[in-house]
Amino acid sequence: MNPFRAVPTMKDGDFALAESTAILRYFARTYKPDLYPMSKQTHIDWACDNFTTGGLYKDAATTVYPCLGFGHLGDNAKEVGAALKNKLQKFADTFLKGKFIGGDRLSIADYKIAPFFYAWAHPTLKSKCGVEAPERIVQFNKDF
Repeated sequence: MNPFRAVPTMKDGDFALAESTAILRYFARTYKPDLYPMSKQTHIDWACDNFTTGGLYKDAATTVYPCLGFGHLGDNAKEVGAALKNKLQKFADTFLKGKFIGGDRLSIADYKIAPFFYAWAHPTLKSKCGVEAPERIVQFNKDF
């Protein structure tokens, strides 16, 4: 299905698609447009892109994935974990002006980021990697 042999990949009828944000956009546009409202798409896209290219996803690979058993904790896991609080706070200050990224209602960006926010607030990540989730991220998790 995916010529690049990567995950995630999805198939809907004869249509196949890869990359998490592209898949979320497709499903929202096709089946649940209220998760990707036209008036908020730029903000939602920016949040998704920033998560991926702004370093948070790379930090997840260093902290979350090893704590879940996918690889080993590197020597810099505690250093990355300690720096994450400031990065997460900056993300929250920029994108979480309302209850969720798209405002008061969930959007595709929230679904993309929620698993990582939940993991970063988990006590295991604090004990193994020194991650301390800011209160705004903890509140997001409760609201989600």
